[in-house]
Amino acid sequence: MTKGYLMNSLIEKMLSPDQDFRFMGLNDLMTEIKQDPSCFLGDEAVENKVLNQVLLLVEDKISEVKNQAVKCLGQLIKIIRQSQMETVVDRLIEFSGGQDEELRDISGLALKTITAELPPDGKVAATACEKLTPKLLGQIRNPSTPPEALVETLSILSILISRFPALLAGTTFDPPPLPILAPLLSHGRPVVRKRAIITLSQYVPISRPELFHEVLRTNVFPHLEDSANVEKQRTTVQLVAAVARHSPAQLAPVLGQIVPGILKAVQKDDDELREGSLQALEAILLRCPTEATPYLDAIVQSGNQFIKYDPNYAGDDEDEEMADVDDDEDDDELDDE
Repeated sequence: MTKGYLMNSLIEKMLSPDQDFRFMGLNDLMTEIKQDPSCFLGDEAVENKVLNQVLLLVEDKISEVKNQAVKCLGQLIKIIRQSQMETVVDRLIEFSGGQDEELRDISGLALKTITAELPPDGKVAATACEKLTPKLLGQIRNPSTPPEALVETLSILSILISRFPALLAGTTFDPPPLPILAPLLSHGRPVVRKRAIITLSQYVPISRPELFHEVLRTNVFPHLEDSANVEKQRTTVQLVAAVARHSPAQLAPVLGQIVPGILKAVQKDDDELREGSLQALEAILLRCPTEATPYLDAIVQSGNQFIKYDPNYAGDDEDEEMADVDDDEDDDELDDE
């Protein structure tokens, strides 16, 4: 069977009105590519027809077909041409930023899948990092991108930096990631803020120092002041902890402007802020032990103070007392009977 005939027969299956045939067409394509990747390569026009049909099935009405199309893209991304990769990325980003919730979810999954499936060596990964990262950053800058899509986009950026830090460090992005990610620290949705903290901290090690200093100036130092909003402080101490884990060398020189504010935040009557502050102090001690030495006594004192504190303890005692009362009442009723 020639390559052209094989691919055309698979396209025919994927065009079928029968959902089982569409599913099997995708499954057969994936099986053939796994066995012999060259079966897809040769005639660019045929390749494009197959690829476009797989992308169309990402929009299929049947969930099983859509999920199979996503898996198929994960295999195709390893072997397709650069121009075809750009087509795939463009279409998926277009879908992921749309208003159709189901299509947005499945396209986000597809982007995650192809990012996770990229081969670690060779030109494909380098090309994907160079082409995909600016498009993802562009989606974050777009004010109309829904919060759910922002979370997925941030997750994909995290996968890229986790898998290909050297490739991303060697690529110049205009504008660079940090100034684009930093505004999300003030997003109205907590889930977006939390995901932004993780992603931003991962990109600090490959960013120019002056960009990180700007993040400190605008998003860290002001929010460690006594008068700062408690919600802002929660985000800030979580960011400090994340940066300490990923890039302690950049954080160490400014501990004098950070640790005193965190030690004050620990004393505020807010359990989430207190817990986040203690975690930040722990990360600083572990990753910047020398620079944190001047603050060691104060940090140990805070730890000793709150090691005795359990916000659930008093409530549990009340519950136990109530349970005892209920048991006594039940016993009295049994005695009366």
